[in-house]
Amino acid sequence: MAIIREKDNSLVVDYHAAKDELKRLVRKPLMYIGAGLGTGAMAVLLLSRIQPQFIVLLFLVPAVLIMFGVYRYSDVMNKNEHLVRKSSDIVLSGIQGELNTLHILRALPDTFTIIPDILIKNNDNTAQLDFLLIGENGIWIVENKNQNGTIRGDSEEKDWIQEKVGRDGTPYSKSFYSPVKQVSTHVFKLKQYLKDKGIAQVPWIEGVVFFSNEEVILDIDNSKNKTIIQGHSALIQYFEQQSQNKSQRNIDSSQIKEMLWNIS
Repeated sequence: MAIIREKDNSLVVDYHAAKDELKRLVRKPLMYIGAGLGTGAMAVLLLSRIQPQFIVLLFLVPAVLIMFGVYRYSDVMNKNEHLVRKSSDIVLSGIQGELNTLHILRALPDTFTIIPDILIKNNDNTAQLDFLLIGENGIWIVENKNQNGTIRGDSEEKDWIQEKVGRDGTPYSKSFYSPVKQVSTHVFKLKQYLKDKGIAQVPWIEGVVFFSNEEVILDIDNSKNKTIIQGHSALIQYFEQQSQNKSQRNIDSSQIKEMLWNIS
């Protein structure tokens, strides 16, 4: 079984923190809406006892409470888009994908050391790596994607397209930054980090783009033969093959392991 550094996933921490903060911020607006609905229900019960000229006044208070609550709720959501984004279903899907992938990677032999969710800081440059794997003959950075639908792109282009069908059956698409470019940047930053930390000979580092959703359809022009993998069994098979690849030079990874393991 692979050696894994156990830690709280930063996405999970941020997700729950954002959820809790949003709940706190919208509590008062929801109280106004609830009070408006409650007084509105009471107004309906009293309707038969009120003279016609007072009916408008009877429903004015609940209407004002509801409108004010809705206004405050919208204001909170608009002013805290970062919290909405961090607590979105998209983030939750990404969290689930990473947790599933970590569970699968545990099956690798103990020649692999796995450091999930590691933040590399080097001067003003930072890189958030989903998974860092250190083996006997190399280092791998895995960029995990748990998207669904159809993914179209080119390994040389910076923008890819995700095509999906909405809940109402309407197809739509959106662009996102190429995970190949993303993981390539992470490889560069990690190499620079190790050099700056005094590693004289930086070992071979490979970037891997992994689509953890088994049902996603990939339509990728991969003429440069970048490592793009779909499915958990294919991911395990890839790393098993890498561990048996004798053409890659064995590395003395003890210093690198200690250095990266201790990053908070």
